Amino acid sequence: MTGRQTLPSISVAIVSCRGKPAIIRAFDSIKNQTGPFRLSVLVIGDNPNWAPDELDDMRDSEIPLNVLAMTTDASWRRAPSVLRVARLRNIAIEYTEGDFICFLDDDNAWQPDHLNSLFEAIMESGAEGAYSWRRLFMRDGTPWNQPTFPWGFDEQRKSEIYNALLRDGIMDRQNNIFRDDHSYRGLHKDLALVDMGSWLFRRTLLEKLRFETTYSDFDLRNSVTEDDKLLADINASGVHVICTRRPTLAYFLGGYSNMKASEPKEA
Repeated sequence: MTGRQTLPSISVAIVSCRGKPAIIRAFDSIKNQTGPFRLSVLVIGDNPNWAPDELDDMRDSEIPLNVLAMTTDASWRRAPSVLRVARLRNIAIEYTEGDFICFLDDDNAWQPDHLNSLFEAIMESGAEGAYSWRRLFMRDGTPWNQPTFPWGFDEQRKSEIYNALLRDGIMDRQNNIFRDDHSYRGLHKDLALVDMGSWLFRRTLLEKLRFETTYSDFDLRNSVTEDDKLLADINASGVHVICTRRPTLAYFLGGYSNMKASEPKEA
């Protein structure tokens, strides 16, 4: 049998501002992953209310854990959440060493076969990255069933997008599965339909394509985020990526990209 030290390695980065309980939930989701690879975890706190040593009791002999507490000045804390998150994701690339890299935000979760299904898809296809579908949930855990596109603040635009996604099979009134599609071309050319938590990347891809840190007023109004910008770069570069077509990401609405305009922003 292949020795543990010769197995490919996957680095998982958790970008967090919600506190230790949320980090623990995300870390537990990672610990449940199984497959022919070694895992390591990097937690990056966005102006956290905890010190790195407060996470020492999370350490697992099987999964190395590294912790960074990124504390910034008041002007940076007032910056749009998407800008802070993009910056922290770029930092994560520098502070991880895995052959593959992925991100799990601290308000989402993975099914136990999530990483393995992505890893197998990459190995079988030779792709530079693979992604899953997702199931949408409200913050309280109930399945999303609202007749609208969950992201952005322009209700007319959201309605147009929702109807197009129903027509094209991305969304479905009968269930809460969102069928992420990197190649989707709908009504709005800026629309990208793969969440960051769905992805597994070869390290070499993210070393070439970093996360964008410039966002226009249009981007901020319409929730064009760092994963949308990265997907646009992937498509423009012609990089080969593949979808497992399995809803192995549990995505909980209410984060910075889909909150109500009146709610406070969080990473």
